[in-house]
Amino acid sequence: MGTSIIFYLFFAGVAGGAYLAAAAYDVLFGPARFGGPYSKRSGLRHVDSFMQTGYAVAPVAAAFAGAFLLADMGRADRVAQVLISPFSSLSSFGAASLAGFALASVATLVVLLVCKMPGLGLGLLKAAGCVLALFTIGYTGFLLMGLKAHPFWDNPLLPVLFLVSSLCSGISACLIAGLVAKPGGRSPADDWFWRLLSVLMLIELLVLGAFVAVGWLHGTPASQASVSRLVVGDMAPLFLLGVVVLGLIAPLASHVHIRGMRKNGAILYASICELSGALLLRAVIVMASVRALDVALLCYTSL
Repeated sequence: MGTSIIFYLFFAGVAGGAYLAAAAYDVLFGPARFGGPYSKRSGLRHVDSFMQTGYAVAPVAAAFAGAFLLADMGRADRVAQVLISPFSSLSSFGAASLAGFALASVATLVVLLVCKMPGLGLGLLKAAGCVLALFTIGYTGFLLMGLKAHPFWDNPLLPVLFLVSSLCSGISACLIAGLVAKPGGRSPADDWFWRLLSVLMLIELLVLGAFVAVGWLHGTPASQASVSRLVVGDMAPLFLLGVVVLGLIAPLASHVHIRGMRKNGAILYASICELSGALLLRAVIVMASVRALDVALLCYTSL
């Protein structure tokens, strides 16, 4: 696997997480919470507000994910196979899910910007988008789990880790987009999602530790070799400093140090750190994996 698949995993997670964050914002703090159905004018106001920017972030990130996935496929016949038989394999199903999610996210944004009074149809569209977002996020973990030649990826916590990381990345992307679109201030809803992000990052840190522990206890030499690369080997600086310190501990420390997030700069700093860590997480998981065949050949040649 090359660089393309790393960026695909990252952008797919950001896209799905951003859409789910925007949908959660709709339920908790959307127009219905401020007096019922909204007009075109109020709808546009809410689209420009903080977490609703997730509906704009999602299709952009999905487009990047699709581009990197196409680059990883490399050949036109593989793309045609996905279009003809989307359920023929796990990779085809994942590509089809991403395509469906991209269409749903674009349709959601267009309807929000154009329709005068969104109603049941928009609600069903968002529900479908949330389901496809979950498929897109979950697939990235199950795709790697299905490659049995890499025992390090055959870990039941990998989809959970990618799910939590994607939710964190989606919220972080919405935080950044919200500050760029509306730099003047924050709403109580913004602070609520900011606190939720800290909880999710703490969960991600715990899941990451459990993922590494399970990888070591997996029992296969290849899995243990991958863990060794992450903890004490050539990938240790990138994993410990990039993923753990930069991507998780630094943002969590900003939550503890600045209570209530009085400064927008701190939100921007922590969100950028989290996104950087999410990208590095996928990079080290992909690059640190040692194939079982490589370990077997090494053992054979050492005899």
